[in-house]
Amino acid sequence: MVFSPYALAIFFSLTSAALTGSGKSTRNWNCCKPSCAWEGKANVTSPVAVCNKDNAPLDDLSATSACDNGTAYGCADQAPWQVDNATAYGYSAVVVTGKTESDWCCTCFELTFTSGPAQGRKMTIQAVDTLPDTGINQFSLLVHTASGSIDVTRSSADRE
Repeated sequence: MVFSPYALAIFFSLTSAALTGSGKSTRNWNCCKPSCAWEGKANVTSPVAVCNKDNAPLDDLSATSACDNGTAYGCADQAPWQVDNATAYGYSAVVVTGKTESDWCCTCFELTFTSGPAQGRKMTIQAVDTLPDTGINQFSLLVHTASGSIDVTRSSADRE
């Protein structure tokens, strides 16, 4: 799937409930432990997986984020993949207006791109991280490449 450096307009629907709306999508990879990886963020059997700086899975759910000088990073396999010309899957940092982090953490959304090169294509994403509330619905797709990163942090540099 081609990801452009600018925001794409999207239409989204929550796959498990009747929540629909519009918003924007961006791309991001900051290497930090995703916020949905902390125990108790959502009513799930297991939070989002985390890895060490060599991308080996960590079992310690309380491990501190690499962005806070800890050992927990986002896992590199949380990257998008394409099934066909119209369908893809991936992971995203999310903010949904009127909802809280416990509402969207680990939840799946179906995005329909309404502008840009991906117009008309669908992508199902799992919310694994949280964005600051900007007053709009936003999905920041996790893209793990040096050129795809728009939020380079110390933890990303540790992995390079």
